Amino acid sequence: MLRKTFLLLAVAFAAAPLAAQTEHCMAHTITQRHLQAQGLSTDLASAMAQVPRGSVRGGVQTVPVVVHVVWNTAAENIPDASINQMVAQLNLDYQQQNTDLSQVRAAFTGVIGNVGFAFCLASLDPNGNATTGITRTQTTETWFDPDTETDDMKSPPKGITAWDPDSYLNIWVCDITSGATGGTVTVGYAYLPTGGVVGSNIDGFVIDYDYGFGTGERTATHEIGHYFGLLHPFDNNNCTNADGFADTPTTDSPTFSCSNTTLQKCGVLTQYENFMDYASCSVMFTDQQSASMAGVLNGTCQPAQQ
Repeated sequence: MLRKTFLLLAVAFAAAPLAAQTEHCMAHTITQRHLQAQGLSTDLASAMAQVPRGSVRGGVQTVPVVVHVVWNTAAENIPDASINQMVAQLNLDYQQQNTDLSQVRAAFTGVIGNVGFAFCLASLDPNGNATTGITRTQTTETWFDPDTETDDMKSPPKGITAWDPDSYLNIWVCDITSGATGGTVTVGYAYLPTGGVVGSNIDGFVIDYDYGFGTGERTATHEIGHYFGLLHPFDNNNCTNADGFADTPTTDSPTFSCSNTTLQKCGVLTQYENFMDYASCSVMFTDQQSASMAGVLNGTCQPAQQ
């Protein structure tokens, strides 16, 4: 999670699902595991309430990105073009410019938010040397199990150490799915900015090489939402305000299908269009989600003065 002081970086703008498996987000699980290991409360709503937030600034704020491709087979060593496409989709989604916003139902068009983040591949590394913002590291690991090797790609000998997390959003691209079994598969994950994660060597986002790089893919959009402090809007079988926002309707479970346009949960219309739900038609953040992410960025990062 970017915090304290941005480097004065010069920056440049830049899959098929496994059969019979459901994509699964581990952000809540790995954050709770991290908190528990430190002897801290695993109540995420309470933990997130303690995260420092600054004032929400107008205009677009730049988020320098470095993408670490950790590969074993040639297929995992994805091309620059795929990475550029992922970054381009992030910019559309985080600047309220994605054309599929037209799919939002009338009940929610009034709360569509503009986060105002511009994700840019860095053109200077931490030592001031020119870079593409992409590193490539060959690994002997055939795949990384998200449950038992959650952070192994983030350091040698299996991976590569993060660039200064105070100054860059680190993204690791590797194989986290090929050995998965059972009914769900984790295609990406990021820690929430709590419990000492911010600025640490595990701070960043992990995504599978075979997901998130096609047109309209939103794995990165969802997980980076967690990186900037967003919880899922749904609770597990409880009708509670799980994420703390009034403009994300209460729901007791994730939504996967968008076929029922009048779907209600907990007595209210379900906002399955929200990027932090699981539906394939998720296309928006809300005003309050957007303001919260901007507040987290500004509360933990003060851009360097020129």
